This record gives sequence, C-alpha cells and structure tokens, in this order.
Amino acid sequence: MSRELRVARVYRAVDSIAFWQLTARRGLDMAVQAIDLQVDDVPGATKLLSEAYGWRVLTEDPDFGELDAGGIRVMLSRDAMIAWGKLDGLIIHHYVDDVAAAVSRAVDAGAELVAGPLQTDWGTEAAYLRGPGRLIVDVCRDA
Repeated sequence: MSRELRVARVYRAVDSIAFWQLTARRGLDMAVQAIDLQVDDVPGATKLLSEAYGWRVLTEDPDFGELDAGGIRVMLSRDAMIAWGKLDGLIIHHYVDDVAAAVSRAVDAGAELVAGPLQTDWGTEAAYLRGPGRLIVDVCRDA
C-alpha cells in the first residue's frame, strides 16, 4: 500500500472518530454505516457493483473503492491496515422493486446468477448472485 493511501486512510479514520464523537454528544443512535470487503480487483469490483446494483461510486482507486449502497457504504480494499482473510460467508441483501429486472441488470454487468428468482419461506421474492469474487448479493423484495 502506498504511503499516500495509508495517510488518506488515517485521515478517513480520524474523520470517522470525530463523526462518532459528534453524534454521541448529540445523543444520536449509533448504527453500522459501512462495510469493508477484501477483493483482488478493486476497480473491477467497483464497476460491477455500480453497474449491477446502481450503487453510486464515491471513491475509485486501484487499491480502494467506496460505493453508496443506499444507506450503507460498501468499501472495497485490496489490503487493510490489519491482517484479514479472504471474503467468505457474507450475503448483502439489496432490496429492489423488480427482482427479475435487477437480475437481468446484474447479469449483464457480470454477476453470476446462483439461484432464483424464487419465493423464500419467509415471504420474499429473491435471487442470489455471485461477484465480485465470492461476495453474494441477494436481490429481493417483500412479496
């Protein structure tokens, strides 16, 4: 990781801490606001998630990408400031109005359809797509 990227991440972390301190002083509820996923091809993953699911790109860098996924930030990193393993066991549930159209868009953008569209036992219409890497995205809607 370049020195510039490490410095940028430190500043981003300091900004995050300042934000948390400010919200805590104001009595606001804490919430998960971002998730960071390790991927081998950050630019490719950023492009796929943006095109497949309509997530807005906030940061594009060879080693770090960030997208607004409608209320949560999805960060994509080649490495981190701490040791971490490969992505496994994570499903992101992306709610949509039209599952079939969302599947078509995602497949056209390069995602792999794993299952569906189908009706789940808990009452949603869902389809499971893989990519980038081993990430699974469930495009779904309450039926």
